[in-house]
Amino acid sequence: MNASIGIDPGLEGGIVALVLDNGGIRCVYQALTHRVAPNLEPDLMRRAVMDARNAVIEATPEGGGYSISAVLERVGAMPKQGLSSTFNFGHGRGVWRGLLAGHGWHVLEPRPADWARALLKNIPGEGKEKAIMRASQVAGIQLIPAGCRVPQDGIADACCLALFGLREA
Repeated sequence: MNASIGIDPGLEGGIVALVLDNGGIRCVYQALTHRVAPNLEPDLMRRAVMDARNAVIEATPEGGGYSISAVLERVGAMPKQGLSSTFNFGHGRGVWRGLLAGHGWHVLEPRPADWARALLKNIPGEGKEKAIMRASQVAGIQLIPAGCRVPQDGIADACCLALFGLREA
């Protein structure tokens, strides 16, 4: 069984673990990053990565092996973004990268344009709508988690990143 953990490192980002088995692709873990690691606390970020990994292991049939890839979006500062928010964003992405490398995982780091081109080419809509539409096709995904009223594009982007990881594996 193959599995992939996608991480959208933004403040409103998400982390999603997908498994690919005989039944198709299904979501076994998802979280909004600001809920699992408020203020980019490294210990909480580490716990979120381990929770995603453990969810993949629990989804593995007894005796079955698994191969997990990690996909971390490679993004840069947005135009007219302030220095402080750019620094915080870079810090958070660096912590995610360090946690994944520290666990010895091979990390794919596609640019947004790369994974969007690969996954969203024939999806109707504009911008984030396309990622939400594509993610909604994955079994078990909840794009409107408890306490939210609208689909969360951080979860959708993380799901698409994980799909990209499965595709590249």
